[in-house]
Amino acid sequence: MARRGRNEILFSFSGFILVFGVSYSQTDKLLQGQVLKDGDQLVSDFGNFRLGFFCPEGTRNHYLGIWYYKPIDRSCPFNNVIRCYTYSFGSQYALKQRIQPVWVANRNYPISDKSGKLTIDSAQGNLKILHSRGNPIVISSIQAVGNTSATLEKSRNFVLDETGDKLANWA
Repeated sequence: MARRGRNEILFSFSGFILVFGVSYSQTDKLLQGQVLKDGDQLVSDFGNFRLGFFCPEGTRNHYLGIWYYKPIDRSCPFNNVIRCYTYSFGSQYALKQRIQPVWVANRNYPISDKSGKLTIDSAQGNLKILHSRGNPIVISSIQAVGNTSATLEKSRNFVLDETGDKLANWA
């Protein structure tokens, strides 16, 4: 009987780690050569701002932007803890809400499907949006020679950085 109780506690603890350990996988940085796909997000320190692709209500166009993220009430309409966690904190929830962007990268060049990908070009360090329907949308055309990264800061700024030197700043 004691053995059964320990197994249940161990299983419950493992489930807790599995469910809440996911929140640590969020990042505020995109490194050179990495890709941020439509549906993925960069999350600022403290989680107040998100960067990702969104689709405004009433349109099929997709845009890359930064928006303020206000966490929802933690009460959950589902009985299943994993479903509740996914509903409350996953990118699908954020995409279903009315996102009020504070910055939009491709305002004049919307993407008509979910093929959008943000990347830092591995050859030159340029920040680009790739998509299936045409030429890349270049956000920055700065020639960088070192390792380049882009960080979503807690102040909502999106900063392109080459090994410690800020190259560009948006929002």
